[in-house]
Amino acid sequence: MKKNIKALFVEDSIEDQLSFGRNIKKLNKNSNILNVSYKEAASQKEMFEYLRKESFDILLLDLSLPDSDQLTSLSLIIEEFGNQLPIIVLTGYESEELAVEAIQKGSQDYLLKKELTPYTLSRSIMYALERNNMLLELEEIRMQQAESLKMATLGEMAGGIAHEINNPLTIILGYISQIKRSANKEEDIEKLLEYSEKIENVTNRIAKIVKSLRGYSRKEDNDPKEVTSLENILNDAFNLCSERLKSGGIDLVVNNIEDVDILCNDVQISQVILNFLNNAHDAVKDNDEKWVRLSTTVVNDTIEIYISDSGSIDTKSLKEKIFEPFFTTKTKGNGTGLGMSISKKIIHSHGGEIELIEEAQNTTFKIALPIHDDGECLEVG
Repeated sequence: MKKNIKALFVEDSIEDQLSFGRNIKKLNKNSNILNVSYKEAASQKEMFEYLRKESFDILLLDLSLPDSDQLTSLSLIIEEFGNQLPIIVLTGYESEELAVEAIQKGSQDYLLKKELTPYTLSRSIMYALERNNMLLELEEIRMQQAESLKMATLGEMAGGIAHEINNPLTIILGYISQIKRSANKEEDIEKLLEYSEKIENVTNRIAKIVKSLRGYSRKEDNDPKEVTSLENILNDAFNLCSERLKSGGIDLVVNNIEDVDILCNDVQISQVILNFLNNAHDAVKDNDEKWVRLSTTVVNDTIEIYISDSGSIDTKSLKEKIFEPFFTTKTKGNGTGLGMSISKKIIHSHGGEIELIEEAQNTTFKIALPIHDDGECLEVG
């Protein structure tokens, strides 16, 4: 049985429109696999009008439109519709560089108009559909891996978090006992207020830990990006790992947290920071000198976050490999290598960069993220 495909063909040339129509007619007549119906748009504006009111299985896009320039339309489509719509770029330009750039920007295939035949068209449509399905499946797997990594990280931190909460609870019970003794002795009200204030402070500390834990453990797949204080994001990560570092005798030194906002999925960014802090813990826990340092600096419209530890690695040999999936420097059973790979993908999805600093004396990573501009929209999908 033939597979019915609904396509949107974007082309302003009458000659190319007629040629495409003839090739589709021949394809439908001779193919045992595909039956393609299509609608035509002659401009970028008309294309978006169709895409916003109808659903299509595939988009065939000319790179030379009267109201667009080469890859501009492709970038705008990816920005608005993500990777849900397979795209084949059609062009008269014989540029291999342009072809590579089109694939890098999100198209599934690339065809020169002079090579357009029923066969090449059929092959390209099938390839684009299959490739897009594969990318969607890989993205789903990545999300599942990220969720599994989060749960594994929480499991590793469970003892530290329990201790983090148990300590203030012990303090609260101690002050309650003092309040009872003070009340029985009818001591002055100021003493009772002092004890009550200390109870309130440690209770707020517990509340912050629980809030960070709830935020980190929730599923954030469909969460919108929102303007969030960098300090709040970092504090959420600190709340979940400070006791683990402390119990391992590792000093956490935090310097110069810039007062900036970023447009982000706060849970994802906190997950990245937490992953680096936990990796630092594992790297230095057996060292004689144990410390982890975090600092930030503003460079133009970017916030740079530096995370370093008292360990050292061969940066030249690891720089290209360290962000690859399943590559890890940890011993067998102590790491999958997915954390770094997922962290890089998360940072890239926020328009940022992440790198291992070669010239640093100790292991140092830099995370760069764009600072939110007050003129931007406060929330995006």
